[in-house]
Amino acid sequence: MRWKGLIFLGVVIAVFVVLSLIFTDIWLENKLERTGTTIVGAKVQFDNVDFSFTGLHMRWDSLQVTNPKNTMKNIFTTGPTGFDMRLAPLFSQKVIIENIQMTNVTSGTDRTTDGKIEQKRKEKKSTFLTKTILRLQEKLSEAPAWNLDDYAQKVNVDSILKILNVQSPEKIDSLQNSLVESYQNWSEQLDRKRWQNKFNEIEEKVKSLEPEEIKDISSLQNSVQTVQQLQKTLDSLQTSIKTMSDSLQGDLNTYKTKISLVDNWIRNDVQRALAKAKLPSLDKQNIALFLFGQKVVSQAAAVLGTVNTVRSYNSRLQGEPKKQSPPRLKGQNIHFVKQQVWPTFWIKNIELSGHTTRGLALGGQVKNIVSQQKVIGEPTTFQIRGSRADQAALQLEALFNYLGDGPKEKFSLSVERMPLTDVELRQAAFLPTIQQGRGALNATMDIRENQLEGSLSFKSHNVSFSFDETEPDNLIEQRIQRVFNTTTAITVNASLFSATEKTDFSLDSNFDDLLVEQMTKVLGEDLKEARQKIENTVRERVSAYRQNIEQLITERTAKLQREMKEYTDMLDDQKKLIEEKEEELKERIEEEKKKAGKEVKDRLKGLFD
Repeated sequence: MRWKGLIFLGVVIAVFVVLSLIFTDIWLENKLERTGTTIVGAKVQFDNVDFSFTGLHMRWDSLQVTNPKNTMKNIFTTGPTGFDMRLAPLFSQKVIIENIQMTNVTSGTDRTTDGKIEQKRKEKKSTFLTKTILRLQEKLSEAPAWNLDDYAQKVNVDSILKILNVQSPEKIDSLQNSLVESYQNWSEQLDRKRWQNKFNEIEEKVKSLEPEEIKDISSLQNSVQTVQQLQKTLDSLQTSIKTMSDSLQGDLNTYKTKISLVDNWIRNDVQRALAKAKLPSLDKQNIALFLFGQKVVSQAAAVLGTVNTVRSYNSRLQGEPKKQSPPRLKGQNIHFVKQQVWPTFWIKNIELSGHTTRGLALGGQVKNIVSQQKVIGEPTTFQIRGSRADQAALQLEALFNYLGDGPKEKFSLSVERMPLTDVELRQAAFLPTIQQGRGALNATMDIRENQLEGSLSFKSHNVSFSFDETEPDNLIEQRIQRVFNTTTAITVNASLFSATEKTDFSLDSNFDDLLVEQMTKVLGEDLKEARQKIENTVRERVSAYRQNIEQLITERTAKLQREMKEYTDMLDDQKKLIEEKEEELKERIEEEKKKAGKEVKDRLKGLFD
């Protein structure tokens, strides 16, 4: 028993000696800096890392994490920090830390040296999040620049129209040729020789029947039958004429409606001319994007970029066994859950305390920074709060949940009573800076695998602005200054929705209506005049072509309708002629019947006399 105890003690001592030789403070500090720098994409620097095997304690004097977007500033720094690690997991190459106390955490501090690193450019795998970032940046770049020089200058309409290729005349000519061919086809179908002979034949037969010359009832009755047979022939012609008349009228109506195509072509020419002229737009959305779009999009892109990085590292660190497809009649290794399983890396809790460069006292908690969430069954959460003596307050909450089938992240930021001092709206000489005021911000973002929704609401009050000392040199800039000088509040609202195939982003502010109203007063008449001149010029160029096709439709339609009416009139005349002839024949039959009856009576009377 004594020997076994000595052997165990010797093994433990040997392990500590080996570990102390491998994990020197300098080696560990370099290893931590290289790993952190790789993850952040900018320098991560530790100062005086000390690892003690007595109690497995680690500490450092300070930590700087460079902002990769601005490598002369830090994302955050810490003061002296220490924590303990658990011994048993180390033998399984696992790092488990119960609690870390990070004090004197500061954000946004200046660096004495540039934290930029040279990185080999690697083609990053395109993901839903990177596609969303690109779409947001494209929407921002597509918004027209708010260049007041464009507004101040008169539009040179004549030079635009010289290079404009008006397409309507060619299209109208093509349509006109098509209509001429159609009209010609109808003219051939309505050629009088087709039905005229039939009408003439019917008319000759009807006129050949002279009721006065027919003396017996039998012949008269035969003539009535002949007339009725001609009536049937005429009915058949009437059906044919009616069918063709309906078809013709339908085509003529279609030809008339085709004039609307001409209107569309002219309208398109006008729109292309206006687009060539690049007349400044007074769209409200353009103003909101110009004033606030860059700030909103850059913050959204920063959050999405962070989430994309976290997702990438999370997928690499899962360490889940791959599914096997064993050959036929072969076995498969089944991985059973161990009784006690540790993730590769796990910081259970971080207590934060510190301040920003503007004096906002920060405090908060980060739970479960872990390589495999499914092993511990808990998501990673952040809760940061801040306050200042002037009542400014901040609250940030974040959730990284990779326990289910798809990743989920959620963020919420609330800022209250935040002073606004020397805040630039946009790099433009004619725009002011916010001199003073207080604002409140509420922003949320909910990301679920390949879909996200976000919203932002910003409100400020008691706002005052300061302009460049230079006096505005044009009426537009004077109106803009007037708008800002008479406004004491700013409201901005943004919404974001993104899925695999599309991204919708909208942004509006209270300045939209105010600035549009003032600029419209100055520019409205000039823009209206320029647009009207362009439209009138295009329509003048096309008017002769339009008049020709309208005249063609009017004349050819009237001609075809006249020809069809002639056949209809002939039909009516023939019907009237047959009806009259039939009536005459019937009257003669009655006369003959009466005459025959009188003769019989006279004969009978002679027998009795």
